[in-house]
Amino acid sequence: MDEFNKPIIPPGRIDQERVYMPPVEKIKEEHQEEEKRLAEEKKNKSIVYATVLFSIKKLINIFTPGKSNDSSASEIKIISVLKRMKIILEKLKMKDLSRQIPYSQEFSELWNQLSEYQQLVISSKQRNFLNMASINKLIESIKNYPPLEDHSLGYYLTEHAGEDWLPFPFMELIKKLHEEYQNQGKQSHLHQWTSLIEDVIETQVE
Repeated sequence: MDEFNKPIIPPGRIDQERVYMPPVEKIKEEHQEEEKRLAEEKKNKSIVYATVLFSIKKLINIFTPGKSNDSSASEIKIISVLKRMKIILEKLKMKDLSRQIPYSQEFSELWNQLSEYQQLVISSKQRNFLNMASINKLIESIKNYPPLEDHSLGYYLTEHAGEDWLPFPFMELIKKLHEEYQNQGKQSHLHQWTSLIEDVIETQVE
């Protein structure tokens, strides 16, 4: 057919014989399948990554000498408790707080926390960065103060003196600690206890 006899196609008209337009639904279906495939690949990669990461962490826990999570947390808490305990012992050096119920409550609370965390660290049987010798000495000294008494300071603190009750013998022990420091200074139990706390805080074992 020569150019003169070729049919004229109006502007904007699509030649259906030459141009193929796939159905909209088919395009949509192919797009959805592609998205599904990509999502599945992403999911599989995430599973593989999580599995590898878990295995690495497990190997680190097995082959790395150190501390259990519970033990580590207890060590951090011990340092925090000791810092607070040092503050209240320093206050007692300067003032008789034997009749201050909030003071007795805080002393009792810190004492019981310290005892609890000490036992957690010991029972873990893991290497730790604390100066346990000084911690144990501090706890034993407070527990048995004063010597040869039926009910020691440690007894009253363990029984939560100041929280639910404030026995007179306990108040006398607190008063005695204050007076002992005022008279003996560096030879007093308060000075010994704060020095032990400083040893723990400043000389942590790596």
